[in-house]
Amino acid sequence: MFVKVGGEEKMVRIASSFLAVVLFLSTLFLSGCADHKNAYKDAEDCYRAGDLDGAIKNCIAALYIKPDYKEASLFLKEMLPKAYEMHMNRAKSYTDWDSVIAEYDILLRLSESISSLKGSYPTIDIQEITEKRKYAVQKSAEAHYNKGILLMEKGGHKEAVQEFKKCQHFVPGYKDAELLYTKSRELATTRIAIVPFENMTGKIWLEGTVLTDQATKIASNLAPDLIEFITGNHLAQLMEERGLGSIENIKSNPGKIGKLLGIHAFIFGKIDSLIVDSPSRTDKIYNREAVVSRKEGYSYKVTGECTQYTLKREVILVAEFQIFSAVSDSILKSDTLKANVVSKVDWARYGGDERALTYEDKYFCAQKEGTPEPEEVLVDRAVKQVSNELATGLVNFFKMR
Repeated sequence: MFVKVGGEEKMVRIASSFLAVVLFLSTLFLSGCADHKNAYKDAEDCYRAGDLDGAIKNCIAALYIKPDYKEASLFLKEMLPKAYEMHMNRAKSYTDWDSVIAEYDILLRLSESISSLKGSYPTIDIQEITEKRKYAVQKSAEAHYNKGILLMEKGGHKEAVQEFKKCQHFVPGYKDAELLYTKSRELATTRIAIVPFENMTGKIWLEGTVLTDQATKIASNLAPDLIEFITGNHLAQLMEERGLGSIENIKSNPGKIGKLLGIHAFIFGKIDSLIVDSPSRTDKIYNREAVVSRKEGYSYKVTGECTQYTLKREVILVAEFQIFSAVSDSILKSDTLKANVVSKVDWARYGGDERALTYEDKYFCAQKEGTPEPEEVLVDRAVKQVSNELATGLVNFFKMR
């Protein structure tokens, strides 16, 4: 309940209140409380709109700027008991304990804010609110714990993870919530293994593991909670531990092997083609002319010829993949990936009168004759593009499931 505090008496403060108040008031100023009158006007507007909390916040902002602002002080004293009654009534009316806790938190933060002001203001019985909050916290942890168990029994492991997480948020170490959280998380996590792609290009130096290792790394960084991508090394280790042979054996019976390894989906694929063009040059000749004016008052025409050269190398990489569900023992999706990487250099040379050239001609004529980037650089870039497209596509696919 609210009690009157006289003269020089101080309000009961809770730990770290000074920092909380500074952050709270700084936010108010940055949001547009330019001076005490504007803040007070905003308080009145909020009150008329039925936003009691907003009115109190703006009043506090006005008094922080001008501590002896009488109108704001009187208005705040009038609103504080109303705010207390409103939040306490809400706390009594809620059926879920999380909302009850939220109401008590509002009152505790309000107490922190009031404690930063000079003068005498009605204050909250901190001890009463704190005790009520402690009780609500215990009840909330219990509710989330019980709901998590019920969800696990029904197979709702993903939802159970969140319930046990909330339980521990309110009461760390509550019963065996941490153990159940770990168990439900293990059951809820979708595990995906990208099997090294077959190399169908005939280029023995292009290993399928390069593409799949990159894709696994990217996907792992992008994947949300409860989606796990298994690395090639880990997959090989799991196969060896279970006596299942090499990774290549997965394709013979992916459904059975997936269940044995605890993997829910395999990604199979192949690199269909890799085309690396030799550098090709194209020449374009442009006839140029311009009119040159003389100081003597006459002008004449000048002509020239500009030849623009382009040397280009292109790499095209095409791969395809399938998403196989070890749970349903079926193919969920098939798709094709393609990367087209180009490297080119441009330069130009001219004949005739240089004054006939355009600014663009002069720029290219100043360039040295060059060569496109090496083949291995472009191939590496193409592999990265395909890996990124594969990883992004897989993460988005499994997010929706």
